[in-house]
Amino acid sequence: MIYSEIKKRTKRKVEVTPCGIQYLDETLGGGFRNGSLVALLGREESGKTLFLEQILLSFLAQGKRSAYFALEFSDFELIDHMEKRIEAGIVSKKEIEKIEIFTSEEFSDGFHIVEEMEKLHQEKDISIFGIDSTMSLTAATSIEGEMQKIKELFLTLSDFAKKTKSIVFLITQKSKNSVEKKEASIYGSQRANHYANLILDFEVEDGKHTIEIAKNKQNGKKAKYDVALNSDTLFFEIKDGEMPKKATKTKKNKKTPTTENMDEPKFDVSIVDDEDDPSTWFSNMKKAPRYPGR
Repeated sequence: MIYSEIKKRTKRKVEVTPCGIQYLDETLGGGFRNGSLVALLGREESGKTLFLEQILLSFLAQGKRSAYFALEFSDFELIDHMEKRIEAGIVSKKEIEKIEIFTSEEFSDGFHIVEEMEKLHQEKDISIFGIDSTMSLTAATSIEGEMQKIKELFLTLSDFAKKTKSIVFLITQKSKNSVEKKEASIYGSQRANHYANLILDFEVEDGKHTIEIAKNKQNGKKAKYDVALNSDTLFFEIKDGEMPKKATKTKKNKKTPTTENMDEPKFDVSIVDDEDDPSTWFSNMKKAPRYPGR
C-alpha cells in the first residue's frame, strides 16, 4: 500500500458510541471508538467495578444493551450486589433484565468467554461488553507453563472487538508496588493494557478519587478528573456537579486550560505529558501469535 492510500485511510470518519457520561464523551470526541478495548486500570478499592457498572447503566439509559461478565462474583454475591443497586433506585429490576449478566461459575476459561461474546453479538446484536476482571478472566487460562495462552487470549479479544466493531471494557489490576514503576504487573493485566486503545487510570488517596485518561489512541487527548462518589447513586461525578468543557492539548509547562463562560459550568482539565503514556511501558513485548483453532 502506497503512502497516499494510507493517508486517505486515516481521513475516514471514526465511528464512536457516546456512553452518556458527559466529561468522557466530550474529551473523547463524542464517545468511545467502536472496535476498541478500554482498560480500567487501578488498585483494589479504587472504584473500577463501580465505574464499569456506571458505564453499562449509562449505555442502557440510552437504549444500548450490554453484556456484563461479573467474574469477581458468585451467583449469590451478584444477586446481593444488584439488589443493593435496585434498592438505591439507580436501576429497576426491569432494566437489569436488559443487561446480559454472567458469573465465573458459567465458564471454563477466557476463550469460552470470547465465544459467548461472539454468540451474543450474532444472536442479540450486543456490541458493548464489560469484563471484571482480567485477573479472573485469565485465572483458568493461567496454567503453569501456559503463559503464552494468556497472550493469545488478549489478541483474540482484540481481534473480536475490531471485527465486530464492539467496545470491550476490561478491569485490570495495578499492584501496590507498581504504582511508581508504572507497571500493571499481575496476571493478564500487562497484555490487556498492551492491546488497549484507551486506558482509564483510577486512583484513590485519602478518600479522594481521580480518573485519568492515561493512554488514548482514539484522538490523543489525555485528561485527569477529580471525581466524587455519589453515595446515593453509586455513580462517580465531577466534584460539586461541575462538568468539563472539551479538553485540548497543550505544550509542556503551560498552564492548564480552563473554561471561563458564565453560562457554562467551569472545569479544570489537567493534560498529561506523552512521556507518561502507559503504552510505552510494554513497548518491548513481542506480538503474540494467534491462538490456533480459534
